[in-house]
Amino acid sequence: MRYAKYLIFLAIGIFFLWLAFRNVNLDEFISGFRGIRWTPVVMSIVIALISHWFRGLRWRLLIRSHGQYDLSRLDAFSGVMVGYLANLALPRMGEIVRCTIVGKHTKIPVSFLLGTVVLERIIDLLILIVLLALVIPLQINILGDFIRENLLSGLPDSGTITSVGIILILAVILAGLFLYFGFIVWVKNASLTQKRVAVRFRTLFRNLFNGLKTVFGLPARVQVFFWTYTIAIWVLYIIMTWLPALALPDTENLSFSALMGMFVMGSLGIVAPVQGGIGTYHWLVQQTLVLYGYDPTVGLQLATLIHASQTLMVIIVGFLAFLYFAIRKNDERR
Repeated sequence: MRYAKYLIFLAIGIFFLWLAFRNVNLDEFISGFRGIRWTPVVMSIVIALISHWFRGLRWRLLIRSHGQYDLSRLDAFSGVMVGYLANLALPRMGEIVRCTIVGKHTKIPVSFLLGTVVLERIIDLLILIVLLALVIPLQINILGDFIRENLLSGLPDSGTITSVGIILILAVILAGLFLYFGFIVWVKNASLTQKRVAVRFRTLFRNLFNGLKTVFGLPARVQVFFWTYTIAIWVLYIIMTWLPALALPDTENLSFSALMGMFVMGSLGIVAPVQGGIGTYHWLVQQTLVLYGYDPTVGLQLATLIHASQTLMVIIVGFLAFLYFAIRKNDERR
C-alpha cells in the first residue's frame, strides 16, 4: 500500500501518454526522426548539465551562507543529479534522497539540508508562476484564434480578444483579493475540519512568503550570487528546450512565443507528480504546439526528443553520481 500512490502516478502518466499518441500515426512519427540533426541535441544535453551544475552551486551557496557547514561543488552537483535520478522512480522523493545521501557523506544534518532544498523549491515555484503570468498574454491571441477556427465561429477579432483577456486577468486579481479577505472571515467561523484545511493553505502561502523573506535576508553578496545562479538556471532551461527544436526540420523555425509557451507548459508537466514528467510533459508540449499550428505528430516528436534526451542524461549522470557517493563510502570505511 505504501507504493500504491506511485503506481497511481505512473498510471496518470501513461494515460497522458496515451492521449498524446492516440491520434498520431506511428509510422509518420518514427520517420520524422530520420532527418534529425544530432549536434543541437548534444548541445542541449551539455547546456542542461551546466544548468544542473549551477543548481548545485546555488544549493551550496545556501548551505554555506549559514556559516556552520560546507559542501564541495562536486558533492552539491552529485546530490542534485542523484535526486533527479530518484524522481524518475519516485516522484517528489528526489529532494529527500538528495539530502539523505549528501548528509550521510558530509555529516551535515538532513533536516538542515531539507530546509535549504525547500527554500530552493519555493523560489523556483515563484519563478515559474512569474513566467506563466508573462506567457499568458502571449497566448491569448493564439488561443482565441485556435478556438475560433477549430471550435467556434463568430468570435471577435484578436484585438478584442486581447482586451477581454486583460480584463479577465484584472478580474482574476480582484477576485483573488476578494477570496483572500473572505477566506480570513470564513476561517473565524469555520468548523474544526474546515480549519485544518485552511491551515494547510495558510501554511503554503506563509512558506512562500517566508522563503522570499529568507532569501532577501541573506547578505548582499550572497543575494547577488543566488539570483545570478537562479537566472542562469532558468535561461539555460529555455535554451536547452530550444536547441532540440533546431534538430527537427519541422520545428527549426520555432517562434519565441511558441518556445516560451512550450517551455512553461512543459515545466508544469515536469513538476506534476508523475515519474519524470512522462506523459504529462509530452501531452502539454504537443497541445501547446498545436495551438501554434503545428501538426500533433510534430509536437509529439519534439516533446519526445527533449524528454528522451534529458531523461537519458539524468539516468547516466545520475548513476555516475550515485557511484561517486558509493566509492566515497568505501574510502571512508578504510
